[in-house]
Amino acid sequence: MLSIGNFINELKKVEANSSILLTKYRTISLWPYLKLRFYSDLSELGTATKDTSLPQTRSRSKLRLFFKLKLDTYKKKKKINSLAKQLSQELGIIDGVLFFSLASHCEAKKDSITNKFLTPIANSMNIKEIPRFLLWNQANYILSPQATVSCTLFNKYLDEVASVASTQLDDPQLIGLIDKAERLIAEKSAILRLNTGEAYKDIRTLYLLSFFFNKLFCYSKIKKVFLCCYYNIPSFAICHAANTHGISSIEVQHGQQGDLHPFYSNWTNYPRKSYTLLPSTFWVWGTLSAKRIMKWAKEKHKIVIGGNPSLLDKSFEKYLLSLPQQKVKKILISSQIKVPLPEFLYEAISERLDITWTFRLHPKEEVDFNDVREMLITRLGLERNWTIELSSSSNYLDSVCNHDLHITGWSTTAYEALNAGVHSIIIHKTGLVTMQDYIKEKVFGYADNKSDLFDIIDNPSFNKPSEPYMKSDRETFQKAIEEIAT
Repeated sequence: MLSIGNFINELKKVEANSSILLTKYRTISLWPYLKLRFYSDLSELGTATKDTSLPQTRSRSKLRLFFKLKLDTYKKKKKINSLAKQLSQELGIIDGVLFFSLASHCEAKKDSITNKFLTPIANSMNIKEIPRFLLWNQANYILSPQATVSCTLFNKYLDEVASVASTQLDDPQLIGLIDKAERLIAEKSAILRLNTGEAYKDIRTLYLLSFFFNKLFCYSKIKKVFLCCYYNIPSFAICHAANTHGISSIEVQHGQQGDLHPFYSNWTNYPRKSYTLLPSTFWVWGTLSAKRIMKWAKEKHKIVIGGNPSLLDKSFEKYLLSLPQQKVKKILISSQIKVPLPEFLYEAISERLDITWTFRLHPKEEVDFNDVREMLITRLGLERNWTIELSSSSNYLDSVCNHDLHITGWSTTAYEALNAGVHSIIIHKTGLVTMQDYIKEKVFGYADNKSDLFDIIDNPSFNKPSEPYMKSDRETFQKAIEEIAT
């Protein structure tokens, strides 16, 4: 698998070619989508196993094909227009604020659904009506209705729009455009290979979804759209429509956005007029994140420091000191999706029976709890000095506060743990890059072998950060709300 650092370098090579930045389908500049396509296929780069074929254009009268495609597109748009009108009536927005999220970024608890970053904002805004949430339930994560916040599951509309896109006639213009993009990419990178078949389907869906949201904004009184994690096709589509209409789209930071992230950093040849697929405003957790985005987004996007809404009013500043001078007895290990733990960590756990090690599974990790437990028993033996917990079994901050140290590859949980006064040991080379500032300041420790790990555990010496990564105070939060409202 290509490392994330090498992947970013390959993206930079391609982005240096201004011709790729000018590649458009209708009104949509495609480079942000192409980055997403490569990012989605990262694990398979260099091992092209997928079908990458484009539809084959048949030799027929170009004029006849043009009118046939135009008529087909008209019928599709008429159907989508009707769907947008239905959704507008269902949402019934009065005060002009819409919250949009992937359902996988929400939590379902009995009869309620919340997004830990968007819900606090919705509850704090001066909205006369119940805030309206629109969820894309792409994998049936959420089945229960929302009790406290009006919620519309978007999948029934998405499915219909996707269905419309899949039956659309082959578009020679788009086929030619993807062919051209593939050639431009190959000129700069011998590694990045565009999955042209998937790109063709995605771009058609992106275009029709953008049309869908465009019509939704025409029929509704929406003036602002809040979302988190903008780099997916529905979010690209809603940002494009919002930017077209002059509607504010506010991306709320949902995790660590380090120097190796392709969508919050590493826009090295950014166009003067910006990309319409990106949000107009970035709500960030603190100054460090703001500076990172300012490097490329200055004067093109608005940047607002609002803190981490999920930690609002949960201030732990009094704990942000070096670890107490006591022996480390309990360590929390936060897993990450598709990131295996290193062998030296298993060896350390087997040796240090004087420490209780707790494995906490990632909330989006699609694994069976019992399967993970059996794997750990095979590796470590019966649960003498280790245990495992689901993310749903307890609040993360409550869990981390019951431990003396925290271990992770490069998860955002390291910053959340710090807010609760618990320092972290980073154990992955990606973390060494993305969290290098805090590692250099000795706010976090770093270990890539058992000896260094034991040294940090047995001789804990951490510093308070010179600048907090995330804020969580009410004043910062409210100031951001007011700034966005104007």
